[in-house]
This record gives sequence, C-alpha cells and structure tokens, in this order.
Amino acid sequence: MKSWLDGADEVPKEQRIGKDLHKELARCASKVFYAQGKLVDITGPCRIIGDIHGHLDALIKIFDTYGWPEKTKYVFLGDYVDKGPNSCETVGLLFALMLKYPGQVTLLRGNHECPSISMNYGFLHECMTKYSYGTWLTYCRAFSKMPVAAVVNRKIFCCHGGLSPNLRQLADIMHLGEPMSVPAKGLYTDLLWSDPKSGLRYLAKKPAWNFLAQNNLELVVRGHQCTPLGYFYDDTMKTVTLLSVPDFAGLTNDAAIISIVPEDQALKWSVEITHGSSGQENKPFTLTI
Repeated sequence: MKSWLDGADEVPKEQRIGKDLHKELARCASKVFYAQGKLVDITGPCRIIGDIHGHLDALIKIFDTYGWPEKTKYVFLGDYVDKGPNSCETVGLLFALMLKYPGQVTLLRGNHECPSISMNYGFLHECMTKYSYGTWLTYCRAFSKMPVAAVVNRKIFCCHGGLSPNLRQLADIMHLGEPMSVPAKGLYTDLLWSDPKSGLRYLAKKPAWNFLAQNNLELVVRGHQCTPLGYFYDDTMKTVTLLSVPDFAGLTNDAAIISIVPEDQALKWSVEITHGSSGQENKPFTLTI
C-alpha cells in the first residue's frame, strides 16, 4: 500500500483502486479515526469542504484549485458516498490522502456514512458492481470510527448536520460511542441529521446562540443540504450551510468552500465559489470574527 500512497495525489481519476487495497485503506483509516476521537481540534489556515457525494471530478478540481493536502489543510463535513458516480474512488482517495499527510485531512462522518443509508442510495450497489459486499462492509466499519465534529481555531464548530438539545458542552461529544448504524435519536443522530426544515431540527436561534456562547465559539459550519449558491449564511443563527458539488442530483446549483485564515487575534473566513452554474449572481463574502 505504501507505494500506492506515495503517488496518491498523482493517480488519474480513471485508475481504479484494487479491492484489497480498498479494504486496507479502510482498515488503516479506522485506526486514525479511533485515535482522533469524536471531536477534532484544528489549528491554522484551512479549507472547509461540504458534501461531495461521490463526485470525484469536483473533489479533484478543489485540490487542483486550492492545493493538494501536502500544502493545504482540509476539513470535510461528511457525505463522501452515494448519489454520485464515483463513491468508491472518492472515499478511497480521501482515506489515502489522510493517511499520506497526517493532520492535513480531517474527515467527519455524514449521515450517508451509515449502512442503512448507503445501502439504498448507491454506495452498496457501486461496491457490489466494482468490488464486493466485503468492500462496502469494511468501509462501513471504518465510518463508524469517524469523528463527528471539529473545532477550527477554537472559534468555528463543524459537523455534518447541526446542533442538538443534548449538546451543552463540547466535552459531550467526546463521550459518544462508535455505532455502525446511527441511532434513531440523540446527540449522535442530531450531529449527522439535524437541519432547520426537518423533524430532526435543532438550529433554533436561541439554542444555537447559547451553545456558541457557552463554548466561546463564533460560528457553526455544516453540510447536509443543497443550496443554490453552494452556501447559505444565516446571520441570526451564526450558521453556514455548505455544498461543494455543482449541479447536484439533477439540480442547478453552484459549489462552494470556506477558507479560514487566522489573523493576529481575529479569524477571517471567506466563502469561495468553486463552480458557478446557477445563473444567479455570485456574491462570495469575507467576514472576520
């Protein structure tokens, strides 16, 4: 595997990884996830990436534009698989880059990194078609070890879904288990599934403000939802929703990422459009917190 990792950021997108290598990547990644715990602290400049959903071309474009992990630090918000054409290659590349460049790639768990979801939205079928059931199962075991949240420069809280009525302190996240299947309810579930427009919602204004204030945080960055411009900033809840795949699932939408730059005692974050196709006027913006 080492020889393949040495060239991971030069592998052409059409080169398929072998079945045994996929399994080895997942097993090695599991050890990294276990060591990280459920909450990861990130420091320094970085890029935050929203849902990718098996769109390898979009992922490679991000790396080509903003730098491969050798030089650029990345935080991914989950949903690497399902719905897109190259889930296996996408998650395989991300795992390989995380292993090759320790500390440069943080991979959070999304709601699609769960057996009950990925068996119905494409990842299982793709694994069975290209590799085997065992490949899918090995990845599912690795997904269960993934961290579910990150704090960037002590100011920005990142997760896939959203906040939870069961979340008071950041330490609450550290005690979460490693379920392969996401529970029906509770803190773990909310971090992966919560959004403002579903029954699993906990992004109300007051609770969000309380959580941020109690933990000296300034902003929540999440994925999980499609947005026409690739991002949606809700100032009342200090929350950014981020999508990094253009024209997702037959829709017409832009794709965006967030760049984080520490400056003296402040922290500057900016939204950058990586692919504009909605026809709407793009208005990337920069804020300092």
